[in-house]
Amino acid sequence: MRIVCDRCGHKAKISTRRNETPYFTRLYCVCTNPECAHSFVMNLEFSHTLSPSALDLPEQTRTALSECTSRREVQQLLLA
Repeated sequence: MRIVCDRCGHKAKISTRRNETPYFTRLYCVCTNPECAHSFVMNLEFSHTLSPSALDLPEQTRTALSECTSRREVQQLLLA
């Protein structure tokens, strides 16, 4: 992830982070431009899932998926 200073447009470095919840983190940042040196806080928040995790599948299904050798086998397994 690239953080950009909103004052000068240079890259900024994350100096620390504070996990407020599993879905919300505060990033404490400092601009790397020595003439600016702006320090600021950005919020990082989980929004939504685009594709579900394979870890949410039952163990038996995950084992069967790991044994598939082609994309077609995976599709057949998931449609069954």
